[in-house]
Amino acid sequence: KFYRLIWDSNTSKVFLAYCLFDHDSFVLYIHSHGKEEGFVAANNKIIQFHEIYDLFSNENCKKLIGKPKLIFFDMMK
Repeated sequence: KFYRLIWDSNTSKVFLAYCLFDHDSFVLYIHSHGKEEGFVAANNKIIQFHEIYDLFSNENCKKLIGKPKLIFFDMMK
């Protein structure tokens, strides 16, 4: 499935809900303005890259353990 989300305070909850179901893999593509420490969300908040990686860690997303997780960041300055 393809979802288009605007990052806000509920977006991480949406991603964590995704982790409750069985999937064969996970692909996330984030297109935004970026800085060295992260990307700029719709509310102009800087989201650090490690926040995204942490959401899909084996600890937080047990249904994806051992399955491919691809995360792409397409950033513009």
